[in-house]
Amino acid sequence: MNPCIRCTVKNITSKILSIILLSVILALSIFPERAFADPRLQTTGDHVVIVIDPGHGGSNEGANAYGPIEKNMTLITAQAMYAELSKYDNCTVYMTRNSDVDMSLSDRAQYAQNVGASFLFSIHYNASNDHKKYGSEVLIQKSTPFNNYGYQFAQLFLSAMGANGSLIRGAKTRNGSDGADYYGLLRETANRAIPAVIIEHCYLDYSSDLEKCNTIEKQQALGVLDATCVAQYFGLYSTSTGVDYRGFAATSLQSVPLGSSVVATLDEQTAPDACTVTQVHADKETGEVKLSVHGEDKDDALIYYDYSLDKGLTYSEYIPWPGNNALYNSYDEDFEFTVKLDPKKETYVVVRAHNMFDGDLASDPLKIDWENGEGKPEDTEDDRDEYVATEEPLVPETGSTSGSTSNVWGSSYLPQASTQDTHEYSTEEAVAPTETATDNTVGNSHKLKKKQKMAFYIAAFSIFTGAVITGGLIYIFMLMGKKNNRNSKTGAKVKHGKRRS
Repeated sequence: MNPCIRCTVKNITSKILSIILLSVILALSIFPERAFADPRLQTTGDHVVIVIDPGHGGSNEGANAYGPIEKNMTLITAQAMYAELSKYDNCTVYMTRNSDVDMSLSDRAQYAQNVGASFLFSIHYNASNDHKKYGSEVLIQKSTPFNNYGYQFAQLFLSAMGANGSLIRGAKTRNGSDGADYYGLLRETANRAIPAVIIEHCYLDYSSDLEKCNTIEKQQALGVLDATCVAQYFGLYSTSTGVDYRGFAATSLQSVPLGSSVVATLDEQTAPDACTVTQVHADKETGEVKLSVHGEDKDDALIYYDYSLDKGLTYSEYIPWPGNNALYNSYDEDFEFTVKLDPKKETYVVVRAHNMFDGDLASDPLKIDWENGEGKPEDTEDDRDEYVATEEPLVPETGSTSGSTSNVWGSSYLPQASTQDTHEYSTEEAVAPTETATDNTVGNSHKLKKKQKMAFYIAAFSIFTGAVITGGLIYIFMLMGKKNNRNSKTGAKVKHGKRRS
């Protein structure tokens, strides 16, 4: 090849390779922890042992004041989950109980250890003392790697429940008095080095949640959903049904570093950092008032808001905070909603923000200004103490399920809290949590997967394009070099012949 051509090929190839390298570095910088989606963190070999734990049982009924009895519901759901998982080839499935019997938390964990459990899934339904909460959540262990395993399973389960219309309350831990897991079952399994989660499907004391599980058929359907999420997590396959989830986790799970617990799951027990409300517009003729809300929480996702029209004495039902997703710690900081009020009455509005760990923060009262259409903040934070609710809150007659619909106040009261709402999770009284380390790092953004995919596409496209261009140029210059060599050889032969003659 002509030296000039060879030099040109070398320079062009060097520049293209430099561009490819810079593109890959740029892609990696978009998500520095990992640019490509990680597979499931938990390694189990070719065969997994799954233990299903129907919560409660025997004398421990669980939530029992809302129609269906929780201990019966958990058994029905667990049996459906067992039947579905038994269809898969590469797993063995056990249940801690298959009838209505008492069983301690330590006995459940010990059973799982005896059968060599790869993972224990405890089935539950929820209830709250204020009867205002709703949604699905997964309670997971604090320590790594079990926290990471639980979070990755929760991604699948909560995404499936969210697709069915449930509000996602998140994957979360809770601190005990000694800094270990508060929930007894999670503590007992962690002590035996067994990954475990407590699945809370929905709240039995909230009507829209109860509607999702108030029949045997619905409870069984949730068991099938649970089993499908477990099969996806472990990459199970079934020759009898043709379902194959091998490789599913590698493309569907969010990347989670293994060396530290997932920040979004840690029990901060703090209130939101900010909650303010301002008046956008007030229509004196229709009584409609548009309000603008701003909320911030540096630690946890905001998942509900409610509001008061009497300086905080009573509040509306919990309304989903727009854009909320506790799994990825995301929410919209600003939104607007509309209420319908009586222009003849003096009204003070207070909005309250609630995070995924049930911390809340109320705004300063806002006096509605019907004359000018713009509200005025009322007094100072010191004056707000007298507005703290001292009575059972009221529930609007027509509830809102979004941030943009009107609510009209009624006068019906919430039912009294049941003394049987508390689960058997812990063997200790609820106490103030110990301080949790905050130096663990993991991406909390809901844009995580989008960044991963974008990084992958940039890197792949850069490498592919660069390879094609480089290969094409090298091929072209090689052809040119061969042609030049042939011309040189032909010319040499002619001159040699002339000298002979």
